[in-house]
Amino acid sequence: EIPVYIITPEDQQGNVLLSYVRALEAETWKQAEEDMKNEETFIGKVVGYNRGGLLVSYQELRGFVPASLLSFSRRPNTTGPNPEERFGHLIGEELELQIIEVDEERRRLIFSERAALNETREKVRDQVIEKLEVGDVRTGRITSLADFGAFVNINGADGLVHLSEISWDRLRHPGDELKVGQEVEVKVISIDEEKGHNGLSIRQLKDDPWQEMIDGLRVGQLVEAKITRLTKFGAFALLKSGVEGLVHISEISEEHIGHPKEVLREGDDVTLRIIKIEPESHRIGLSLRRVESLAYADMDMKILEEELEDSDVTVTREGEEEAPEA
Repeated sequence: EIPVYIITPEDQQGNVLLSYVRALEAETWKQAEEDMKNEETFIGKVVGYNRGGLLVSYQELRGFVPASLLSFSRRPNTTGPNPEERFGHLIGEELELQIIEVDEERRRLIFSERAALNETREKVRDQVIEKLEVGDVRTGRITSLADFGAFVNINGADGLVHLSEISWDRLRHPGDELKVGQEVEVKVISIDEEKGHNGLSIRQLKDDPWQEMIDGLRVGQLVEAKITRLTKFGAFALLKSGVEGLVHISEISEEHIGHPKEVLREGDDVTLRIIKIEPESHRIGLSLRRVESLAYADMDMKILEEELEDSDVTVTREGEEEAPEA
């Protein structure tokens, strides 16, 4: 026995027009009311989308899932400049949902994936963090950019890629390298379970060009460089390999000076000695005053011998060069 609605009065032929479809819809609205009251969940198929979310089938009706009510784990994959990029890939997918609003008069039926999964942001975040370990490499999506870094969502848990961890190059702003919605591979470098904060890095998954630039350099070696800028604490110098080092003001002259400009100028070509190499912090310490230091005489001689090893010139221990007889 199927209930029916009479939607027109008796026509001229004495027939009554019945709507089987309207009857089914009426029963579906009633069922929706019951499901909402009992907090029942159901499986609905995504049949469309609009600017604000997804259209999902529910028996004879269609309802709406606002983007804000999709699961936290799904939302990072629903970003983009237009609805097609955000939701197009979900057409035909089945979602577990719960009805949270029924208004038959306005034909308004609202679903929530978050409610169906009993999901809160904190719960999802805690579950993801529990599975993370320092050193893990994960794929996430950029959710927002700030002056100090980029926030990346990994399956529902947000982490921060500090500005210094985005690239080996110096960046003024994360937007110089990244954009919201971009999918990125990140390395977990710190976890604070109490505060729910994750420290992430993008640059640590890339080769460090600085290591290539210092290849062949060693402490005590003499190098040719160009002074690039002066500060009150020293002078920066660019080596031919492309790496920049610092000549601290105390390493410029044997005499006390108040500012590097008393001895050096930007653009000067100088010979300097490497006195420190710090790979972890990407720092090279240089010295002008130690170029002629006797403390490095033996090292200078050894390096010179290595450079002339394949030539016809020999070097004596007294430092006198001898050319072979013709």
